[in-house]
Amino acid sequence: MATSRNDIHNNKKNLYCRDARANEIIRILGESPFKTGKGYHIRECPYGTECKGAHRKEEIQIYSHIYKWNNLDKSKYDFIKMYNEILDSINKEKNKARSNNDFKIKLENINKLNFIDLINLWHDLACFYRKLAKKIPKKNANYSESMHISGYTYSEDVPKFYLSEELEDPCWSMVRTINMCAVHQTFKENYLKKQKVTIWDICLGDKNCKEGVHNINEQLCTEDFLNGKCTCVSKEDYDKKINSLNEKISYYEKNKPNSYQNKINNLLNEISNNQRKIHYTEEGMIPFNIQLENYKKEIEEKEKEQKIEENKSIGKVFKISLKRK
Repeated sequence: MATSRNDIHNNKKNLYCRDARANEIIRILGESPFKTGKGYHIRECPYGTECKGAHRKEEIQIYSHIYKWNNLDKSKYDFIKMYNEILDSINKEKNKARSNNDFKIKLENINKLNFIDLINLWHDLACFYRKLAKKIPKKNANYSESMHISGYTYSEDVPKFYLSEELEDPCWSMVRTINMCAVHQTFKENYLKKQKVTIWDICLGDKNCKEGVHNINEQLCTEDFLNGKCTCVSKEDYDKKINSLNEKISYYEKNKPNSYQNKINNLLNEISNNQRKIHYTEEGMIPFNIQLENYKKEIEEKEKEQKIEENKSIGKVFKISLKRK
């Protein structure tokens, strides 16, 4: 994924410190979900304030491309342009894709995929082949010519499925909002099953995680994105519920908070567990499938108009040629 030098230079703490994150999880859960052993002990970070990783969630500075995407006005964004460029990139490079049969069926039916399936396929193709290209020597390297096990001889032969500079970052940023981070999800599932894990089984990305989001309220509702309809609780009902819980917390905090601390904690947990996905249509976006349908109609109309103009031109030429005779 594209990450600018400014991101690296300015945001020195884009990810969690592993030691600090493990201890934070223990504090949040009130117990340790970790097993310990050689190479995966629980310890306090030995680097203190000099640590390159964040010790608290508030310290994590979000990457600029993710921040821009999250704060972008989706009602004005050209998703049709994004769709067309992804489609063009895949169609242009798909014949060079080798060594992975998992992509074969999807690539054969590329034009039938909806936007969500298409951008996810592009993400998987880009990740797989760009990673593969790094394992194969470039043409200008001092290596004897030999074919890699993947079927490619040089790195330049591998399809990269690049997009324009304008769309690379937005596409990576959008894909992560569609998917949940598999590492974080597995950790939560193991905890619910009371299965101990090691500190190496936790994701340190949080709001900068490139594999996906960690919380439902950061995830895009794809049904709403495509069709403007979904089974999520309405925003009105959701807001009412959260406001009601917050009012109860405020009441307990004003009236002997120490006596009601357990109730306050329970209410805070309830708020945390009541999450709702992001809905771009609530930001004024027209559902993508409607946008695509309108776009196709516009193309059809332009093609009809062009044919009419062409027929008129042919008619004029024919009349002129008759007069000359």
